[in-house]
Amino acid sequence: MIIVGDIGNTETKICLVSSKNIVIKRVTLITRKINSSLLKRSLSNLNLKNKLIDSCLFCSVVPKSFNEIKHFFNKTYKIKCHELKKLKLNRLIRIKVNYNQIGSDRLANAISVINNKHNFIILDFGTATTFDVVIKNTYHGGVIAPGVKLSLDTLTDKATQIPRINLRKTNNVIGLNTISAVRAGFFWGY
Repeated sequence: MIIVGDIGNTETKICLVSSKNIVIKRVTLITRKINSSLLKRSLSNLNLKNKLIDSCLFCSVVPKSFNEIKHFFNKTYKIKCHELKKLKLNRLIRIKVNYNQIGSDRLANAISVINNKHNFIILDFGTATTFDVVIKNTYHGGVIAPGVKLSLDTLTDKATQIPRINLRKTNNVIGLNTISAVRAGFFWGY
């Protein structure tokens, strides 16, 4: 079994994966709240002390949270965690950008689609919305834009007459009031 995780700016996902690449358990945490007691409570039902863990790999854009998780797994379960960018990835994918500045989340996305026959544009809707270009097995870079929730929060914070709303699917492209217009804008226009 392996442990894989994605430490994003907003959420952290930690998965226990079988040797057949089946996700057995998934735990989602709020990244800014991660500490050893939260990890202990949240991961206790995984029964990791009774399982043979072959490896532990994370992609992380929040180094402080990765260090907390790495320390927790090492201290509690004697499991050594690795961060994706610290591995030698040049056997998997060619990278045509500044390696020090590319997020390991974007590299994980790129690695997941590489092959020698097809080209891809990868969209990732998180705290930031990213568009990344993979041609054959080469990562060529991409675009980082504000994420949907971040954009909505900024709009409602700065525009005094737009109330806070929850986004949801709308079939109408044109809104008939402020709330439906904002929902249409984010659902159809974003």
